[in-house]
Amino acid sequence: MNSQVLSRMGLLALVSVAISALASCGPKTESLAPQAPGSAMEEVTYTVAASELQNPDNKPVYVCPMEMHKEQVSLDPEARCKLCKMKLAPLEEAEKAWSRKGD
Repeated sequence: MNSQVLSRMGLLALVSVAISALASCGPKTESLAPQAPGSAMEEVTYTVAASELQNPDNKPVYVCPMEMHKEQVSLDPEARCKLCKMKLAPLEEAEKAWSRKGD
């Protein structure tokens, strides 16, 4: 029975890694374009994985305020985390909040 538990845990870990890898694939930003002029739906920019962010101009970086999603980043101050849909915060503010949470 112990080997079954370990086997299932290994499989779960493998599936988690695969899902993470697939989630980080794709375009550098995702957006939902308005359906029609004057529509209530606004364009929304979502995050990319920190490893995919290209920032040659050294612009301010925005990050998900949830520490577990800190790899979700954007250069757009209006962007939202693609995992939890929360509005991003400036990196410095988020880091301060994360460090206070650990105290």
